[in-house]
Amino acid sequence: MIILLDNFLAKEEWRKYQLLKRVERSSYFALTKKELMDYLEISNYVLKSTIDQLILDLERFGLAEEIHLFVEEPFVQLEVTGTASSETLLENYVEESISFNILLGAVLGKFKSLNELSEKEMISYPIAHSTYKKLNKYLAAFDLTIDKKFRLSGKSEKNVRLFLTELFSRIYKGSDHIFDHSDTTRVQAVQKWLATDTISIHQKINLQHYLCVTNLRIQQQKYMETSEQSILLKEEPSQEISKALLNAVPEEFQAAECSAFFYYYAARSENLSSKLNLSENAQIAKWSGNLLSSLIRAFPKLALDEEKQRAFLTHSHFLHFQLLETSSAYETIQPEINIAYFQQNFPAVLEFCRVYITRLQQTDPELFKKKKQLLFQYLFLVLDSFPKSMLLETVNVYVDFSFGNLYNEFIMENLAFFQLVGAEVVSEIGPADILLTDSRDLGREYNKECIVWLAPPRPLDWANLGQKIIQKRSEKGSSME
Repeated sequence: MIILLDNFLAKEEWRKYQLLKRVERSSYFALTKKELMDYLEISNYVLKSTIDQLILDLERFGLAEEIHLFVEEPFVQLEVTGTASSETLLENYVEESISFNILLGAVLGKFKSLNELSEKEMISYPIAHSTYKKLNKYLAAFDLTIDKKFRLSGKSEKNVRLFLTELFSRIYKGSDHIFDHSDTTRVQAVQKWLATDTISIHQKINLQHYLCVTNLRIQQQKYMETSEQSILLKEEPSQEISKALLNAVPEEFQAAECSAFFYYYAARSENLSSKLNLSENAQIAKWSGNLLSSLIRAFPKLALDEEKQRAFLTHSHFLHFQLLETSSAYETIQPEINIAYFQQNFPAVLEFCRVYITRLQQTDPELFKKKKQLLFQYLFLVLDSFPKSMLLETVNVYVDFSFGNLYNEFIMENLAFFQLVGAEVVSEIGPADILLTDSRDLGREYNKECIVWLAPPRPLDWANLGQKIIQKRSEKGSSME
């Protein structure tokens, strides 16, 4: 997946980030130098230089203790503490990049021209100009541009604000130091009246940046266009919040500004969205209804539980509402998710999501534009809404070790994770697909496929059981087709 943040980087930083990410995602945190040279299309000399620079950068960013990269011929190896990742390095690189600082200068209105930025930031003008042109090319894909007045603008003010909120939330996390704090009255006044006890830390960060971006854009006399969403507020917004938010907004834009803020705020959690009549929005109702109908056709067992279906629609309405509150660049700003886990553990659900989203290209092109985001969000929605037994072929596991009942109970309690991928512990050996034991002879005696564990089980033992469950589930699914 090509992500927007990659495109902020100069060639050398991009190469260092890709190298670290490639090693980080390898099976044993190690790759041969040849594999890396082939992947990056570089020589041995350039690879050595890249590794040396990367190690220095990790030290410079204070990541050397958490990410230790070293060469042990012929391998490039990695040791990690689990407290930082290649995404951490990427965010540091982006914050330092010329592209990002050109964008930031345009957003904050710090410079009147690219030439002024070049002089004050001591960047060679030819480099600044070529970077500016490249950046605008990437921004154009999201209907954004840095115009001739050296200001960020776009076809939709809502899209501009959402884009900046998502980008700044990723790069700066909880810090809002880039904004001018000489006028924070509006932001502080709005925050005073907001209920944030039901939202996560990340959502609070999003809300803080959205408020700061909104305040900045209003100061720059950039106002929200009339909302096209027909989502009705169940109750009028607090007069205190409205007054604090709109005290510098011309009257003709106040309704749009007020609605835009409360929609974004409500999209932070399902509890907050209860203030909106989401089911009365025809677009949201259509998206959710179509998804549920297709899901039931693919997994007929779901038709038997109407209560789960109603709950699914509620969650689906909220998800689709959230999608309306993301920028056109959202999925390119978020960290990557590795699809291999879902491919291995939930192949049928993943395939359903893929096929369904592909069909949207014809049936709903507007929704299809968020296809990458939809794939994972639909996947999580389905897996969270219905029991795994309705979505997966169940694999029965019978547990019987020679250490007695208490040990068996101890093992069964720790098998809860495997229930997430379709395993079910049974009390009799008859219906068992897998016998989990410490005696190979027991499997032969009862003619059952068995997994033999040491006591206590090693990580390898758990992995072997997981592989066998996936294998048996695949076999059962194939036999029923």
